[in-house]
Amino acid sequence: MFDVLKLKATTVNIKVKFVANWSDKLEIQNNDQEIVMIKNKGNILYERLNMLGSKTRKMLDKKFAGDVITTGAGSLFLTHFLKGKITEIKNSADAAKCNIQKLHDYHFHMIANDKIFFLPGKLGAFSDVHTNSDITAIMKSTDNFLTKFKK
Repeated sequence: MFDVLKLKATTVNIKVKFVANWSDKLEIQNNDQEIVMIKNKGNILYERLNMLGSKTRKMLDKKFAGDVITTGAGSLFLTHFLKGKITEIKNSADAAKCNIQKLHDYHFHMIANDKIFFLPGKLGAFSDVHTNSDITAIMKSTDNFLTKFKK
């Protein structure tokens, strides 16, 4: 999910909401409606988004059984396919040493087979339109990827 923000003094105008992770959930919403929704949902929204991100990071690490490290915070997540002597991701230099091609293969697999859209090599993000069923979809797609592309 990418929120395009335009800052004016202390006012935030949310112009367009583009959900980048699931192509069937593209939404463009009115600025006022979006601001009212955020005000009404407040902390409940952010707690739910953080929970979705946390559950996804844990699920991916478990599914890949030590072959990846999933980083991120809140609603954000990025799967790093380990290679060579990389055993932890502390910074962007560590991330750059990971197997980017395998990450692209994983993302293209999800796009082509399960209609789960990632910008290849980029992080995933949850928004208000996502639910636990989206985590289940990622889990199933990951299982298929692991079956088709064993190490």
